Formats: sequence, C-alpha cells, structure tokens
Amino acid sequence: MRRVVIAGRGPVAHRLAHELARHPVEVVVLGADRRRPAPNRVLLPGVLAGTLPVETVAMPPLPERVRTGARAVSVDREHRVVRTESGECVDYDDLVLATGTSSPVVPGDSALSLSTVDECVRLRERIDAGGRVVVSGGGVLGVRLAQTLARGGVGVDLVAAAGLLPGRVDPACAEVLARALDPSIRLRAGARIAEHRAGRVRLVDGTTIQATALVAPDGRPDGGLAVDAGLHVAECGGVVVDSELRTSDPRIRAVGGCTADPGSAEHAWDRADLLAALLSGQRPRRGGGPRTRLRAPGLDLLAVGDEPGEDEVVLSDPSSGRYARFVLRDGRIASAVLLGFPHATGVVNQCFDDGRELPGDLRALLFGPSAPDELSPSALPDDALVCRCNSVSKRVITSAWREGARSPEELSASTRAGTGCGTCASALTELCTWLNSEEAA
Repeated sequence: MRRVVIAGRGPVAHRLAHELARHPVEVVVLGADRRRPAPNRVLLPGVLAGTLPVETVAMPPLPERVRTGARAVSVDREHRVVRTESGECVDYDDLVLATGTSSPVVPGDSALSLSTVDECVRLRERIDAGGRVVVSGGGVLGVRLAQTLARGGVGVDLVAAAGLLPGRVDPACAEVLARALDPSIRLRAGARIAEHRAGRVRLVDGTTIQATALVAPDGRPDGGLAVDAGLHVAECGGVVVDSELRTSDPRIRAVGGCTADPGSAEHAWDRADLLAALLSGQRPRRGGGPRTRLRAPGLDLLAVGDEPGEDEVVLSDPSSGRYARFVLRDGRIASAVLLGFPHATGVVNQCFDDGRELPGDLRALLFGPSAPDELSPSALPDDALVCRCNSVSKRVITSAWREGARSPEELSASTRAGTGCGTCASALTELCTWLNSEEAA
C-alpha cells in the first residue's frame, strides 16, 4: 500500500490526513499528538472573545488507522526517508510538508503566534491585567484578531507592514477595509517592528507603543525542513510548488502556510482536499481556486479567483464600508472581491465554484432582494455546499436532521459543518431553523 507521510501537526495536516484516510492509502502524520488534537486557528479569536468554548475549536480526532509520530527534523530525499526528533526513520512513497508558519523573529521578548489554546489563555490573562495589544500582520488572521479584540473593548495597534490583505485585495479595497475597521484600532500600515522588550514595542521609525502583548498570528512560512532538504524555497521562506502542489522534488509536495503562496485558511483547506484527491488517485472536485474569507464583528469580506477577464465592474462606498469588484469572462467570475455585502457572498461563492454565470443584474445582487432570496434555505439547491471546508451540502444536513439532529450543535457534530473556518455558522443556524419549521416538515 502506498505510504504518504505528512510532516506537520496543524489544521491543514490534520485535514489532509482525514481526507486521505478515506482512501486505501497508508497515512503517517509526524508531529501529531493524539492526546491534544490540533486546534482550528481560525476559531481561536472566538475563544479569546469568550464567544466560543475551548472544546469547540479542536479538530476532529484522527481516524484510528492514521499512524502518528514525533516531529520531522530532516529528510533524506535519495532514500525517501524522514528522520524524527525521537530518532525514528520513516520511509515514504510521497512526503507532504505541512509545517505551517513560524512567528517572525523580533529582537527581545518573544511574540505570541496564537496557534494554541494555551496561548489564547495566556493572552487573555494579559488582557485582563490591562494594557494594549499589538497585532503584527495585516493578513486574515491579524485583521480578524484585531477587530475581535477591539470590539471586546481591548486597545489594539495593528502593525501591517505590507498593508491589509496583501496580494488578495486591490489597493482601493484595502483603503475601504481600513476605514471599516473598528475606530479604536490604531492602524499602522507600512510600519515595521524593530524590538519588543519589557512591555514595549518599538517600531523601525522610532515610535514606541506600551503593550501588554505582541501577537503575530499570520507569521512567516516555515520552510526550514524544505531548505535543509535542498528544495526550491522563495525569498519569503515559503516552499515553491506547482499547480498540483509538487515541490522541486516530484516525490515531495507542500501545502498550507509553509508554501510561498499560502492564501487564507479556507484556500489551504481547498488545497488539502485537492492534494488528498491527487495522492489517492481520485478526481479532484471543483471549486479549489484561490479564496479568502474574512469574517469578524462588523467585517465581512470575500475574495475569489485571480484570473484576468474581459469586463470589470467596481462599486465603492467608503463611507458605509462597502466595496465590490467583479472581473468577468463570458459573464462568469474570473475574480471578485466583496466587502460589506454578506448576503451576496453565498451566491458569488456558488457561482465561482460551479463556473456558472452570475444571476441577473449585479446591483440587484448586491442591494436588491435577489441575494437574500437566492440564499434562503428553501431556495438553496440540495447539492449546494453549506460548509465548504468540510464539503457538507444542504442534502447532507437535511439527511442528518431527518436522523434526529435538530439543533445547530447536533447538526455540526453529525456532519462536521461549522467546524472549519466557522463562516457557515449563521447559514447552518438558518437552515436548522427552516428544517424545524412547519414549512420544512
């Protein structure tokens, strides 16, 4: 039986192992700890804000047939062997690097990466003791954390050296997003951190911020294992991969935060699903294009695709925190960015996944009744994905409801819907309410 070894213990490694275990492939995860399942980092700000119980952010337990081992420390490409920190040598047919990200190196006191529940607890203790929090990084995790903390009454400085959501939204959208942030957040776009010592964060320009903690949730690609193995690594430290996630060694693939273009958590999970299909000889499902989803209190952003098109439609309303940009080819989405249009994101996601034309007039989609109608549970097609992260369709949820799961929590436990990025929670609740209504009965 073909053996796939996964180096990493984060959510992406966990996801890949789960998907591979559905197929006749031997799976070994190096770095996994069965006693403490990997937490879903996207949901950790909810734990910090007190809106999610700690136990709800753990990834589902790994299947029993998945073998686990100590962290990988080196790779012998010639003999296709991985050595672990315990001294074990594990041979592989295919190796997948899913080592995630590492906190940026800052002189002085270390920064929290907010990658574990323990770090959430430590940060909560510091917040309760008073003082500001400096969040380093303007990516999805950084913006979500800063907005969540600010809405919870915590003073936040958001230091975004490369701006907000670099590479995923255009400059005009980034400007509107900056204005849509909670007004208490001090955004320091283009600034860089020079030092963090004794409750102070000093920026390169000499500005000093009194801070109870420095948090760097976005981090840098952890390509150390790839560098040591002699694989091609980009200047940013991320592993360079092709469209099928192959590295410069065709027997080694890489996925998630350790790659040169990691995308958002949602995109990483799409790629994990793609890789599971490729490694198990299955046909990959559609809908795996670049995708960024940012949801936080008062913020809702979706960015899909990165292809050129023939037509472009832009709507910008900075005063209300709204921005939309569609790039179309033959009436279909080549790329799109929506900020402040939560009712339209479901339709746009579905059209992008299915490769079908957008329905009707774009202005009506964004502002008119067509978007809510399109998204209403009764109008949603049975094969529509409610939870993209776990490929859970309306049909699967309806089946679980008929088998006795009558609350959002029970439906989530039965189908895994809502245990990914968390953005489908409201849709799951609406669907559950509809199923429990007389109309569905």
